[in-house]
Amino acid sequence: MLYYAGSPGRFVKKQVAPGSVKTSIFSLVIICLGAGTITIPYVYYELGYVCGSLAILLGGGMSFYSGWLIAYCAHMTKATCYEEIAMMSFGKRA
Repeated sequence: MLYYAGSPGRFVKKQVAPGSVKTSIFSLVIICLGAGTITIPYVYYELGYVCGSLAILLGGGMSFYSGWLIAYCAHMTKATCYEEIAMMSFGKRA
């Protein structure tokens, strides 16, 4: 247990194979969390508490709304992935 507690990276390397879906999901989550961790303090620094909070809430609201739209389109078109939603919405390329 101490081996894994010393370095989370070693634990992850043992659990996920390179090039797998798990690795891709893990990389995406780490990138999103890292960008947010750096961006939020910078927004507050540049805009102040009131405007910074409003900007973050606006960004969160837009993110929530776009996720809701994707889920709604998937439900209405009975699609199972984003590619199917796009094909049903826009049709095949001419």
